[in-house]
Amino acid sequence: MVMACGWHIPRRIGFALVVGWALGGGSLLGLAQETDATTRYAAAAALQNRGEYALAADEWQAFIRKFPEEPRVGKAYHYLGVCYYQTGKHAEAVRTFETVLSKFPKLELLDATCLYLAASQFALAQAGQAAMYERALATLDTLVAKFPDSAYATDALYYRGECLYALGKKAEAIQAYTALVAKDRQHRLAPEATYAVGVAREELGELEAAGKVYEAFLSRYPEHRLAAEVELRRGETLLATGQAVEAIQRFAAAAARPNFALADLALVRQADALLQLKRYPEAAQAYTAIAQKFPQSRYVARALLAGGKSYYLAGDYAQARKLLEQVPEKELKDRLEAVHWIARSLLKEHRPEEALARIEAVLPRAANSPLAPSLLLDQADAMYDSPGRRAEAGRLYAALATKYPQDPAAPQALYLAAFTALETGEAQNAVRHAQEFLKAYGQHALRPEVTALAAEGSLQLGQFAQAESAYAALLRDFASHPDAEVWKVRRAAALFGQQRYGDTIAALEPVLASLKSGEAKAEAQYLMGSSQLEQKQFAAAAQSLEAALASQPQGRHASQILLALGRAYLGLAQASGGAAHVQKAREALQRLVRDFPKSPLLDQAHYRLGQCAMQEGDPRRAASEFARVATGWAESPLAPHALYEQGGALLEAKDPGAAEAALAMLLERFGRHPLAPRARYARALARYQSGKYALAIEDLQQALASLQGKERGDARFLLGLCQVELKQYAAAADSFATLLQEQPTYADADKVLYQWGWALKLQGREGEATACFHKLAAQHRQSPLASEAQYHVGESAYAAKDYSAAAIAYYAVVEKEDGTPLGEKAVHKLAWCYYHQENYADAQKTFAYQRERYRTGPLAGDAAFMEAECLFKLSRFAEAVKAYEALPALENRDFQALAVLHAGQAAGQLKQWEAAARHLARGAEKFGDSSAAPEILYELGWAQQNLGRLADALASYQRAIATTDKVGRAGSEVAARAQFMIGEIQFQNQDHAEAVKSFFKVAYGYSYPKWQAEATYEAARCFEVLNKKSQAIKLYQELVEKYPQSDKVPLARERLAALSK
Repeated sequence: MVMACGWHIPRRIGFALVVGWALGGGSLLGLAQETDATTRYAAAAALQNRGEYALAADEWQAFIRKFPEEPRVGKAYHYLGVCYYQTGKHAEAVRTFETVLSKFPKLELLDATCLYLAASQFALAQAGQAAMYERALATLDTLVAKFPDSAYATDALYYRGECLYALGKKAEAIQAYTALVAKDRQHRLAPEATYAVGVAREELGELEAAGKVYEAFLSRYPEHRLAAEVELRRGETLLATGQAVEAIQRFAAAAARPNFALADLALVRQADALLQLKRYPEAAQAYTAIAQKFPQSRYVARALLAGGKSYYLAGDYAQARKLLEQVPEKELKDRLEAVHWIARSLLKEHRPEEALARIEAVLPRAANSPLAPSLLLDQADAMYDSPGRRAEAGRLYAALATKYPQDPAAPQALYLAAFTALETGEAQNAVRHAQEFLKAYGQHALRPEVTALAAEGSLQLGQFAQAESAYAALLRDFASHPDAEVWKVRRAAALFGQQRYGDTIAALEPVLASLKSGEAKAEAQYLMGSSQLEQKQFAAAAQSLEAALASQPQGRHASQILLALGRAYLGLAQASGGAAHVQKAREALQRLVRDFPKSPLLDQAHYRLGQCAMQEGDPRRAASEFARVATGWAESPLAPHALYEQGGALLEAKDPGAAEAALAMLLERFGRHPLAPRARYARALARYQSGKYALAIEDLQQALASLQGKERGDARFLLGLCQVELKQYAAAADSFATLLQEQPTYADADKVLYQWGWALKLQGREGEATACFHKLAAQHRQSPLASEAQYHVGESAYAAKDYSAAAIAYYAVVEKEDGTPLGEKAVHKLAWCYYHQENYADAQKTFAYQRERYRTGPLAGDAAFMEAECLFKLSRFAEAVKAYEALPALENRDFQALAVLHAGQAAGQLKQWEAAARHLARGAEKFGDSSAAPEILYELGWAQQNLGRLADALASYQRAIATTDKVGRAGSEVAARAQFMIGEIQFQNQDHAEAVKSFFKVAYGYSYPKWQAEATYEAARCFEVLNKKSQAIKLYQELVEKYPQSDKVPLARERLAALSK
């Protein structure tokens, strides 16, 4: 039976067989005790009588196998079936008993066989073979029909009732139970049959009839084992029929009976009756006692739950939770209801966060529970009362009203859904919920409030004319409503939304002074200030808005006021400058974000904060603000603008990768937005900065199809830059040329000419490139690129060896770029121009100027070296030596070698042979593998020769010759000179034969006429000294004939004349 509070007392059904015989005794042993069959039969019977059914079954089977024709084999089958039944082998029992019925139709035990067969079939049915109930019923019918006088016929009536009860045929079962009692009231099963009749009638809803049966049972069988349960059930029928006081007495009596297994349930039902009578404290105490008296009871959880509810209803919330918290998790339904009451108690104590936490912890498990509506309402109420969670609460209210529209709470839930949606900026939902309410509950007392919600929602959705009309209707139909003055202000807001700023002010002026509500007054001042803001009267607007904020710093419109105030101060900052105005704007907007985290204006606030950050020079912070708009308010009209500004801010912050991602999101989500072409250009710029030139070109080609004016020029310029990076110089040059053709007055024409020049230059089109650079320098003299362009003009002339033109260009750069790196390069090249023109004096002065002006410049060392070179060229040898000796460490190794060489040569010119030898010896050691090594060694030999160190000199000359081979200069003039000087030393040492060999090496081993002539002349002289006149004459004649331009020819002629005498 399902009772008032969902309790159910289960009834156990089944066969309780009592077969009145024992096996053995004379009836068994009197049949030829000495035979083997009798011995085995007696053993099996003895085992069965002692309850050893499994062993007995083995013996009965052995008997049947060995003595299949023995007269007692039918009984053996029957007793085997009994053993199977007793050991729970019901299927084997059924087969065995059916064998008895089929093979031994005259067996005197057939009535008992039928009873056991029915019991076995019933057991199989209870084990899951439901069809066996019908078969058991049929077997019992056979027993009654065939053996009406059997001792078991009355038992069969009871068991027949059990089968019918199990089949759900309770009315027929009642008939069977009643027949047994009517037949034999003293029968051992009569109490059970009476009890079964009561339970069946109770379950059929025949509570009064069931009650009478239970009263009869208690009267007839007061000490029966079922009496306590019947007492309990009688209490149930009383409670179900509204007799709670009487029920309490019966429940108490049942609980008091000794050893009653359901005593815990009786106490629970007693407490239930107290609860039904609204005796909450008593009920709570009674429920509490159950857990204390019966801690292992299966009803503890339910008792705790009911006890907690009783304490809640009594207003003792802490004590209620104490009990409810003890409801175990494994009892899901009870636990869910316990959490419901825990949450309600916490809400009563204004602890919504705790309530919400408790509810949300169990909601996933309550999806299919009948308690789901209560828990969802708890959740919505707790969310509403929790800071910052009202939007979620609104959605829950709406869902609850939709899912359970017939619930008494549905109108209130729908109103709250509309109210909360409007409160959290979900105006469309607010209007929808309000309309649903007015359609479903149009005559409800909340109609004016819901109508106002619909009007406000229309206002927030931008349906300003509709909102104005709605507010006018409210003022007409509910003129005395407490919110009427608010509606007047909101009507003005609708006028403001229609951009009727003058009408807005006109509507507010007559009522502003009479407004009593601080909130309404604040909104009116806000609308006044906003109207002034739209008319760009920023100072007046800021004043009105500050007044509005002072009236209601935390009012309903405070967030709107703060946004407008931020805009007003930003307008002042943009109009008149001043960091203070930007700071005030930022503070107002930050206050909006901080104090109104659920405001529908947060997208605008963060967007304006991004603008503040950009004005304050913090692009990273700006990008973060714009990103919050784009991601937090994806459907906002500001979202594409925010993404665009985010990309720009990230470019400003030199983070092109992040900028590209932001702009890609813009194009993906808002590909048809008017900003899309500009976004493509911006993404191209980000890709350009990331080195993704091909992808940038794709964006630019699409952007150029839509962009106009300077933006188109910017895109074309960036296209050219990308093409340059991809080494598509011809295409880049075309892009730059097209740009200046389309927009000859393009603002950045100087940059275009510069890049165009480079694109041409990199193609090898030097003349055209120079023309671009020249045009840039001539037409854009103030451009920061003009000097570099002029430098490139100079470089072109320099490369063409037009040093005069190059000098003019370099000089122009020097004048504008004095002190800059470009200035250093220009003055250096200017000096070289003079040097190449052999104007060594001006070259030396210019290198000296460079060295002094750019002491730490990268070309300072080269300038010092070239200054020394110029001094050397000017034969200012003393100064040159000092200059060479004062040189800083030179990076150019060739310059280092030349510095040593020329320092030695200059010292030699001054006849400072020791100094010369010192310089040159150091050079020979340090630069022995350089291309200047032969000259260094030659000059070292010359210095040593002049110092009279002929052996050293000879060795140096020989090294000079050898070194020419090593440095790839074999056969060079310096080798010829060195060989010549070897001959001179040999001549000086009067080793004329060796000298001849050396001179011959020069004359016939090298191709330098000057030295060949000199060597020929000196060889002839050697022959004269060696008295080889004819050899001498031949060489003099050879000299005259082969080297007619030599200065030795006159001397040779003189010697020929002298030798001919």
